[in-house]
Amino acid sequence: TMLSKSIIAAAVLSAAPALATGTAKFNAYWGQSGDENQLLRDFCDTTALDYITLAFINQAPKSVGALPGSNFAAHCSDAHYDGSSLLSSCTYIREDITYCQAQGKKILLSVGGEYSAEYSDYSLPDNETGEWFGEYLWGAFGPYSSSWAYQRPFDYTNAAGELVHVELDGFDFDIEYNFANQQPYVKCINKLRELSLGHGTILSAAPQCPVDSVSNPNNEYFQMRDIFKGAAFDKIWIQFYNNAQCDGDNFNLAAWATFLAGTVNYQAELYVGLQAIAGQEGYIASSDIAALVTKAKKVNNFAGLMVWDANYATVNTGSSGSYLNDCASAVGKTVTTIPVSSTTSSSSTYSATTVSTTATSSSYSATITSSTSSSSSSSASTSSSTSSSSSESSSSASASSVSSSDSSSATSSSSASSASASSASSSSSSSSSSSSLSSATTTSSSSSSSSSASSVSSSSSSSSASVTASLSSSSYSVSSTDSASSAITGSASLSSTYSASATTSTSASTSDDDVST
Repeated sequence: TMLSKSIIAAAVLSAAPALATGTAKFNAYWGQSGDENQLLRDFCDTTALDYITLAFINQAPKSVGALPGSNFAAHCSDAHYDGSSLLSSCTYIREDITYCQAQGKKILLSVGGEYSAEYSDYSLPDNETGEWFGEYLWGAFGPYSSSWAYQRPFDYTNAAGELVHVELDGFDFDIEYNFANQQPYVKCINKLRELSLGHGTILSAAPQCPVDSVSNPNNEYFQMRDIFKGAAFDKIWIQFYNNAQCDGDNFNLAAWATFLAGTVNYQAELYVGLQAIAGQEGYIASSDIAALVTKAKKVNNFAGLMVWDANYATVNTGSSGSYLNDCASAVGKTVTTIPVSSTTSSSSTYSATTVSTTATSSSYSATITSSTSSSSSSSASTSSSTSSSSSESSSSASASSVSSSDSSSATSSSSASSASASSASSSSSSSSSSSSLSSATTTSSSSSSSSSASSVSSSSSSSSASVTASLSSSSYSVSSTDSASSAITGSASLSSTYSASATTSTSASTSDDDVST
C-alpha cells in the first residue's frame, strides 16, 4: 500500500539533502552527435563522468514478441536485424561499453528522445506490449541468460575468441510525448524493476522541466506525470533547457521535489540537466554552473548534474577548459586521468550473436527533447573525459518498499559459451539519422569488423546525422552515500538463471545499490 501524500511529504522534508552524506555525481548522454571517429571510450579515461547514457532506443515494439528499434547516429553501421530497426552491428560501441565499465563508468541505455510518429515512434499500444518491452530490454541488454531466445545486440567475440556478454548498468526513459495512456510504460519500467532485483541495475528518467501550474499551466509539457506516479526510478535527470518557463532564471528544482514527494519517487535522486550548446534555449554559461549547483544543493535529494551531451560539452571550450570539465568541477570533482588497465586494451574481433542482416538505407530520427532549438553545429573529434570509480547507494522505493543491497561492479563476461551465431554479416549503406538535439551535421561511417585495442579502423558508409541537442533529466535519491546496503522485502521471481560474467579488469568498479518498490 502507498503511504498518504502527507506522510511521504513529511518524510522527504525531514530527510537530509542527498549531498549531506555523499559526493555529487555527473552524467552525460552520448550517441547522437560527433562523427564516426569519436568513440564512447574517448569519455572514459578521466574522472569527469560517473555515468554515460547511450541514446537511443528510439522505437518501441508494437506487439508482444516484436523488436524495438535503435539509433546511434554516426556511431554504428546501418545493419539491422531482419524485419526491424534494431541495429545489429555496433562494433565499437559494444567493445567500448566493456572498456568504459572497466574504467569505473556506469553505462546506461536510454529509451525515447524527441518523438516522431514516422522515425522515432516509441509509443506502446497496450500493457502487455509494455511488459514485453521491459522483458526484452532486460534479456537483450541486461545480464546474459541461456534461456533468452532473442538478440543480444552488444555481445561480441574478442580477440581471444571468447564470447563477451555485455551487461549494461541501467536503463533510462526520456519520454517526450504526452501519451494519453502512460500505463504501458509504467508496466515496462515495473517489469524491469522486478527482473533487476538483486542486480544493482539503475533505472533513470529524463523529464523536461515543466511540472507544476506555474511552469505547465495547461498540463501540456509534463509528459511523464503518470509514469512518475506509478513507477519508481533511482535517478531523475531533469532537462532544464528548451523550456523558457522553467530553465535559466525560472529554475524549478524545488517544485520537482515537491511533486515527487507525493509519489513513489519521493526518494529518487535529482539531477540538474544542462544544455552544452552555447546559444541554445536555457544554456547556462560555464562561469554560472557553480552558482547553480550551490542553489540546487538546498533542495532535498539533489545529487548532481547531467549534460546533453558528452560531445557538445567537450567541443564547447573556453578559457577555463571544456564545458564537460567545468560541470565536473562544479560538483566537486578533480578531473584527472584514469590509468588504462592492461585487461581493457586487447583488440577484439567482431562476430557477435547471430544476425543475418542486409543493410538497407533508412532514415529515422532519434533525439532527445522536444525543443524549438536553434541550430548550432559542431564537428566533434574525439575527447577524453569521464569519471572515476565510485560506490554509491541509490535507493528508490515506493512507500511500502524496503530496499536491496547489491553491489554491481563493471563487468564484462568473457565466458566462452558458444553463441548460436554466425558472425553478423552486414553491408552498410547510407543511413540518415536526424536527431533533434542541436542541429549539428555529422558524417557517419560504419565500423569495420575488427578493432584493435584503442584504435579503430572504420570502413565508411555514408550516413548523415542531423543532430539537435536537448536532453536533461533528473534523478531520484536519498543520500549518495558510498556503498549502502538495505534489505529487500517482497517477492521477486526471476524465471531465468543469469550467469555472472567475469570482470574485465581490476580497475575501480562502482556500485549502485537499488531499492525496489
